Amino acid sequence: MESRQSERGLALLRIFSGIMILRETFAHLAFSPWPWTTPQWVLQHADLLAGHSLQHPMPLVRNMIRQIMLPYAEACSGLGVIIGLVAGVSLCLGLFSVPGALLGLGLAALQGLLAYYKSDAALAAALTQTVLLAVLASTRSGRTWGLDALLSRGRPRSWLY
Repeated sequence: MESRQSERGLALLRIFSGIMILRETFAHLAFSPWPWTTPQWVLQHADLLAGHSLQHPMPLVRNMIRQIMLPYAEACSGLGVIIGLVAGVSLCLGLFSVPGALLGLGLAALQGLLAYYKSDAALAAALTQTVLLAVLASTRSGRTWGLDALLSRGRPRSWLY
């Protein structure tokens, strides 16, 4: 396979991954004066966190949920929406695609850590997205079909793009 074809394939995966992150994010987005999360998602997110805090098999994760995430459920869900927006737009446009992929990687890894014990399908989806975003972060995929190509002309070795 030619290197140009593999670059195009990675760019296509980058765009698809960005669209999937944005699709998931827009389901929970509400525009007040700034983008934040809907009140319904805050309640649903708090219920999910409460369930994870009772059923999760890892005591460290249970304590993290109880002490950090559950008391600040609105802030956690709002921060997740903003990170999802930044990561999705970054990956779709190919603008600062390495930090965008790292943000998406963090969201996917956290989602996998919280829900891996629920089902094999949840584990498989989280692992697939985590591996895909790790590959995208390490290959600088925004330099094909993305705005990173314009930025990399001045600084070709930058870790941001």
